[in-house]
Amino acid sequence: MLAASDQEDCTAMIEDVQDKVAAIFADKLMVAVPSRDSDLLAEGHIDSVLFVDLLLTLEQDFEITVVLDELDLEQFQSINRIADFVVDQIAANQAV
Repeated sequence: MLAASDQEDCTAMIEDVQDKVAAIFADKLMVAVPSRDSDLLAEGHIDSVLFVDLLLTLEQDFEITVVLDELDLEQFQSINRIADFVVDQIAANQAV
């Protein structure tokens, strides 16, 4: 179980990544997303070309590697889910 300070650090990191992902959509991809829980795929905010741009931007901005064979589209349904994916990737990179 995480100590209270570790939980606060984790929560702060997730919120920071959520902010950065939201900024990627607004500033780099030029996509207006109504909320961080909006279903990006079902609502048509992301097409195949934009999805590739998103993956490349995530790799560059967060210094992660996205393995295409391991991708699950559900991880990209919303800004919050993308942030969770990024945090998991960062943690995996730090564990190596």
